[in-house]
Amino acid sequence: MTNIRKLLTTEYDLYEAHLLRLTSEDRAMRFAAGVGEGFIREYVAGLDPARTLVLGHFEAGELRGAAEIAGLDTGWPPEAELAVTVEVGHQGRGIGTELVRRILVVARNRSIQKIHAICLADNIKMRKIVQKFDGNLAYRHGMVEGDIELIWPTQFTVMEEVVGDSTTMLNQWLERLRQRVEARSVGTEAV
Repeated sequence: MTNIRKLLTTEYDLYEAHLLRLTSEDRAMRFAAGVGEGFIREYVAGLDPARTLVLGHFEAGELRGAAEIAGLDTGWPPEAELAVTVEVGHQGRGIGTELVRRILVVARNRSIQKIHAICLADNIKMRKIVQKFDGNLAYRHGMVEGDIELIWPTQFTVMEEVVGDSTTMLNQWLERLRQRVEARSVGTEAV
C-alpha cells in the first residue's frame, strides 16, 4: 500500500535513512554536489521544523521518496525552496511528480507564493517536474533555477490537504490492522 503524508519532526530519522539509501549520483542531484553520510546526518539534524516541511512517500511502511520545502527569508509574500528525492528502485513511476503536486498544495495553503527549485543542469528529472507545474527555468553556470508561481489557497486546496492527510491516516491504520490479522492467522496455523 502506498501513502504520501507529512513527516513529524520525530520521524526525521526516517528521512535521514531515506537520504542515506540514495545512490551517490542521486545524492549529487539532490544536494548539487557529492555528499557523504556525515553531511546527510548534519543536514537532517539541522532542519528547522518552523521553516521546513517534508512529505514522504511510503511503500510497505518504508519511506521511499520525499519532497521538502524550506521557507526562505524573503519577507512578503513568502517563498520556499523545493527538493525531491526518490530511491532508485522506485523511480520512473511518477512518485516525484505526485510528491511535488501534493507539496505545492501544502505550500499554497501556507500562503507561499513562489517555489524555487535549484538543481544541476543535468538533473533532467527535476527540470521536467518543474515544467509540469508551469515553472520557469533559468540556466546559470551549470545550474538551473526553476521557479513555480503559486496562487492563493482556496477551500478546495485546504480540503485536498485535509482529505489527503485523513486518507493516509486511515490507510496506515488499515495496514496495521491487516498485519495484525495476518500475524494472528500465522500464529494459529503454527499451533
